[in-house]
Amino acid sequence: MKPTRVIVVVVFLVVWGLTTHGTYAGSGDEPHYLIIAQSIAFDGDLDLANNYAQPDNLIGAGSLKPELHVREQNGMLRPVHDIGLPLLFAPYVRIVYPLAGALARALPASFLQATRLNAPLIFRHLISLAMAVLAGLLGTQLFAIFVAMGATQREGMMWALLLTLSPPLLSHAFLFFTEIPSALLVAWLVCALSTASPGRPAFLVGGAIGLLLLIHTRNVALVAVFFAWALVVWRRSNASHVSWALLIIGVAIPVMIRTLVVHSLWSTFVTTPIARPDLSMSFIDAAREVGARAIGVLVSPDYGLLRFAPIYLLAIPGVWLIRKYTVIDARAIWGLCAAYLATLLLPYTNPWGVSGGFAPAARMIVQIVPLLAIAVFAATRSFPRASRVFIAVQVVIDLYVWQWPKVMWSGQ
Repeated sequence: MKPTRVIVVVVFLVVWGLTTHGTYAGSGDEPHYLIIAQSIAFDGDLDLANNYAQPDNLIGAGSLKPELHVREQNGMLRPVHDIGLPLLFAPYVRIVYPLAGALARALPASFLQATRLNAPLIFRHLISLAMAVLAGLLGTQLFAIFVAMGATQREGMMWALLLTLSPPLLSHAFLFFTEIPSALLVAWLVCALSTASPGRPAFLVGGAIGLLLLIHTRNVALVAVFFAWALVVWRRSNASHVSWALLIIGVAIPVMIRTLVVHSLWSTFVTTPIARPDLSMSFIDAAREVGARAIGVLVSPDYGLLRFAPIYLLAIPGVWLIRKYTVIDARAIWGLCAAYLATLLLPYTNPWGVSGGFAPAARMIVQIVPLLAIAVFAATRSFPRASRVFIAVQVVIDLYVWQWPKVMWSGQ
């Protein structure tokens, strides 16, 4: 079996096994994203009033309250979240939602009782398994990057599996959040833009860049840097006029979709009730907040990266070491990380903080974890002996959180 297939299968099975343990899946923002997908799939609109009012709704078992996840506009309940992920998953939800009900009716009551399953949980698992496939595909992109950096296929596969099956990728791999799809797009774009070929799929590259913004506004800095990187690559490769046009059209379509949706919902073109700048904080207070957020993202006991993923300490020297690999544009990687972290840490561009709410730790930086993984791999090539210690510690942590996944949520 090809290494890429092995990665997808192994990740899928491991994540499936994890979901059989107790988790907090279906909490936080997750069910509200699903409500949006349900409304698009079955109603063809973004008025969520009837969806939240369904007493037999499989999402939240009919008890989900809209709370601050919606705003009333012209007598309708409008979602405040970005609709990119629900829009992409609407066809899948259209199929598996009735399928979950049919399975619950068809399976013997004794089996459902023994497995503690019902229609809402079956639906929840079908969503989780789809996200697990995306996590597996993310692993294949990491594999491609590591092999391009000089790893053997076996070595590349093992590193891809280790990092994909470690937090924070593992802890988000079964959740209907925007983070894993965003990380997958980031990893794919790094692969695409690191391959200097005039035959690269221009429309797909542009579409992936634009899709990052449609999926979540938080990705706006990544969109800007990826687009700049693509322009440089296209110029260096003497791309044809058609290729240039396809690249720009690919970027423009998702951006225009988001713009039109935002305008129809809120009569604005860019900002939403929860995606807007806040310039009220003084410069001194903002500087203190940036420092606190930067430290928290790394070492907070509730939402810090290193609590569950100490292997990413290797990314500190690795970020500098990636400059040795000509196949990877180190300046582009530095620019992506710096731009994303700047918009995340600055209270002017992100007034909501970096904890990620009730979610697994390090939720807010999952998008750039593929970039950190590249740095980790670069460090392990330079410090193989020291890396073994980090690998051993990480494997122990992975085994523990796989058995008791609830510990990965903030405050647990």
